[in-house]
Amino acid sequence: MFVDVYADSQAAHRVLTEDVKFLQDADRERVIEGQRRVVAAFADAVAAVRPELRRDDLLKPVTMLLFGMMNWMFTWLQPGGRLTHADMAPVVADLFFGGLNAVKVREAPGPRAGRMRDSPEAKTRAA
Repeated sequence: MFVDVYADSQAAHRVLTEDVKFLQDADRERVIEGQRRVVAAFADAVAAVRPELRRDDLLKPVTMLLFGMMNWMFTWLQPGGRLTHADMAPVVADLFFGGLNAVKVREAPGPRAGRMRDSPEAKTRAA
């Protein structure tokens, strides 16, 4: 999972977003080209689900919104906290592909169970 890779990559992410400008031209271009390939692969996946986004020039902006959710999660998700990157990966997918109403309330297995509680709406639907 892409989000899991980002879990331990905060320093590398900051270097890629803030310090690439200090690289030699050839090295900077190699890094930027790698970033473009990753974005293009994600954009292709998004286009497979919503091909009309390509036609409306929204494919890259929508893809970058997805990266925004994933890239900056480390700024607020606390290591050792109640939620992990693995917990949040399906939430990102649900939110991105289905909107807020598609986010599922999940009960985690094991000793950390209960960290994502049922919403009042979920309890109402169950009643």
